[in-house]
Amino acid sequence: MVVMSRQQLFTETTVTAVLPVIAKFNAGNLVRLARMWAMVFTANFVGTLFAALFSTFTPVLSADLFNGMLDLSRHLVGYNLYEMIFRGVAAGFLIAAMVWLIPSAEAAQFVGDASAEEIVALH
Repeated sequence: MVVMSRQQLFTETTVTAVLPVIAKFNAGNLVRLARMWAMVFTANFVGTLFAALFSTFTPVLSADLFNGMLDLSRHLVGYNLYEMIFRGVAAGFLIAAMVWLIPSAEAAQFVGDASAEEIVALH
């Protein structure tokens, strides 16, 4: 949902932010990269905190849904540090891969979406 609505994620900014550092490796580019990642990372945490507070202190969620979210969260925070890091890296890679593939997918068109005239023109 976040990716499709074009919101900014920490994992989304990996390639485009690192390219200037790779092209010209210097302290200035490293500082700009760290500053940008710090802003995105902080904004993601603030947004998560806001969503958690909103979900907790307003009647937006039913009691069953809220309790289900808490049960799932308790299960997830039971992992040790290394499990969390590896799961986070894997999840970040999947999200980044999806973001990198979206421009290619938007150019592709399923035959069912094409008009009859477009299909005839292809043959």
